[in-house]
Order: sequence, then C-alpha cells, then structure tokens
Amino acid sequence: MDTLKPWFPEYSRANYIEGLSPNDRMELSGKQFISGHIFFDEIRRLPYISEYSLVSVFRDPYARLASHIRYMDRYNQTEYEAAFNHLGDDLKAIVRAIGQLDFQRPDDLERLFAKLPAWGRAAYENCQTRFLVCDLESTVASPYEDLPDGALDLALERLESLDLIGISEALDTTVGRLAALLGRPTALAPRSNTASSARALDHTDPRIREVMRPLLGLDEAVYARAKTLFDQRPDVAI
Repeated sequence: MDTLKPWFPEYSRANYIEGLSPNDRMELSGKQFISGHIFFDEIRRLPYISEYSLVSVFRDPYARLASHIRYMDRYNQTEYEAAFNHLGDDLKAIVRAIGQLDFQRPDDLERLFAKLPAWGRAAYENCQTRFLVCDLESTVASPYEDLPDGALDLALERLESLDLIGISEALDTTVGRLAALLGRPTALAPRSNTASSARALDHTDPRIREVMRPLLGLDEAVYARAKTLFDQRPDVAI
C-alpha cells in the first residue's frame, strides 16, 4: 500500500475494505482505487465493479502459510500484549497454541493443523483457492467448510478472468505492470507487509513442507497457473 500512496490521494482510495460492512462497501463507487482481502463473489456483488479493473496478487502457498503462522505468533510477544487482549477467544486459543510450538519440529505443526477449528480453514487450508471460490453467503461454498466439488476448476476459471495477475515473489514486476495499467509512474515496492514474529519458520525445509502439503494441494495448482499466466501474459490488461 505504501507504493500506492503517491498514486492516489487518501480521499480517493479505500484499503482493507474487508473491515467495512456490506452496506459501506456499496458506497465506494467514487473511489479511484479499492483493495482488500475479500472473496471473489463479494467483489462481484459490488454494483459498481464493472467500472474497475480486477487485480489479484498470489503468493507461494508455503511461504504464505508460514507467514500467517508467524504473524499470529507475534501476539505472543510482550509488545503485542495489548493487541492480544483485544482478540476473540478463538483467536487467542490459536495464538497460545502457536506459542507452544517448536517451529523446527514438523510434528508440532502437524498437531496444530489437526486441531484447527472450522474457521481456521479459511486462513490455513487452501486459502487462496477459498478466496476465489468461497462465499460467506453461500450454503454450499462456505469458506469454513470443506471445499465443494469442482473448486479447483472454478478457481482456475476465475483466475483467467482477472484483468491483472500479480506474484508476490515478483513484486517489483507486479507493481510495474500495475503502474502501467493505471497510467502511473513505476516505483519499487517496499517490503512492509511482513510477519513480525521473532521466530523463524523455514517453509523451504522439506520436512516442514511435507507437513504443510496436505493443506495446500489446491493452492499449489492455483499458484502454478497464476505464475504461468504472469510469465506468459505480461501485457494483460495494459
């Protein structure tokens, strides 16, 4: 988001709209730039969405999962005690469980994944696929339940419909293409959205990846296709 600040005055952009009520989201049609972590179907229900280009940035699933675990682990640090106290009881339980893990022991992570509550699916299991195919208002594609049959095919279809695909591991190129799409000056992307746990979790360790793999099978396929489109279609929507 820091990269975009010079591109759009504060009054002309809306960020993190997942924190807005559905009614408030309906009132954003005058904004030049809208962003957030919301489901594809939620985006399609916005009455003004046809006026906008649709852009999504994808991340290596193993790196994303490790980052999310480390992000939650930060609440175990003294400096985040006040923020921890504002979490709901379910989130506090997950944070405490993560705090007891030895990140170097795959069996510790395996026990964590085995105990995930239903809502944890949206954050840990095939998260990027869920954003493409799930819907909070759906009874058959809830992000908190098992993914429906055909989820991968639908995710790949919707991936193809995006106006611009970005890759987190190629952020400077992604920002350059976004700048071209928006007619803005190219800028290097600052690395400010990083996990802040003091503890490392090496998602490149084959033992760690083996434990993570059952949660990421669909996301691996989605990410692979996103990377292919990113490499083959550098001129998408530009």
